[in-house]
Amino acid sequence: MNQFDKAQQIFNDIINTQEYFDSFSAERVKKKLFKALNSKDIFLIFLIGNPGVGKTFMLSYVKEKIKNRKNIIFFKDPFFTKEEFFKKLIYKRIGEEENYLGYGELKERAIQLYQNIDNAIFIDEAQILTDEQLELIRILSDTKIFKFVLSMHYKDRKKILKSDYFKNRAHIDINLEPLQTSEIGRYIQSKLLNSSLGDISSMFEDRDFEIIAKFTKGNFRMLKRYMSTLFELLSYAYDNNLKEYKKINKKLLTMAAIDLGLINVK
Repeated sequence: MNQFDKAQQIFNDIINTQEYFDSFSAERVKKKLFKALNSKDIFLIFLIGNPGVGKTFMLSYVKEKIKNRKNIIFFKDPFFTKEEFFKKLIYKRIGEEENYLGYGELKERAIQLYQNIDNAIFIDEAQILTDEQLELIRILSDTKIFKFVLSMHYKDRKKILKSDYFKNRAHIDINLEPLQTSEIGRYIQSKLLNSSLGDISSMFEDRDFEIIAKFTKGNFRMLKRYMSTLFELLSYAYDNNLKEYKKINKKLLTMAAIDLGLINVK
């Protein structure tokens, strides 16, 4: 394994909450989430951002930070029935499944278990919640026993908030924005330096980060995929002694973008 192979691995698109990156937007969102989660008056929190901007990571990170003082139930997708929803709440609280209970009993049991428990329910990809699920969330948030954090895309926010379920409900919007150009360079450099890849880090210049920012548009998921592809190309060049591609250049950066379909070459 050469150094470029190692660099490729550190940009794999996996969620590791130990690798939080303190971008301007992430820091602002983190503080707003903590404040809203500690509020006695807010029971509906909407985490909003484009696909791939880092919403799932942020939910996972916040969950890890507060799990010792707040009961967190995390639905990483909303594909659940009402019965499955309450069964998960009950299991999270007592560590046992109560499959013998009917829906009404499950609901009453969950409300009883969480009556005096500081809790929050995180639901990722909330834009695909059904009307039935939205009504359930409205009912439970109205009890002021359950606090919800719903992660969704920008384009779906207005549609959900205009629905009868949430139209007149107090809520807070928290927007997670893409990385700024200067932050992209800092992110890439920090990842490389933290993995003892200083020689590779020194190959990049500011203009390279500007090109990468243009191609990835500051999208965290795309940035990781782009960097992984770039280092795959560099690894191939290294193994095959292709001198033209043994350094970062515009041609190589463009090739990575083409491989990911970021440039239409037709």
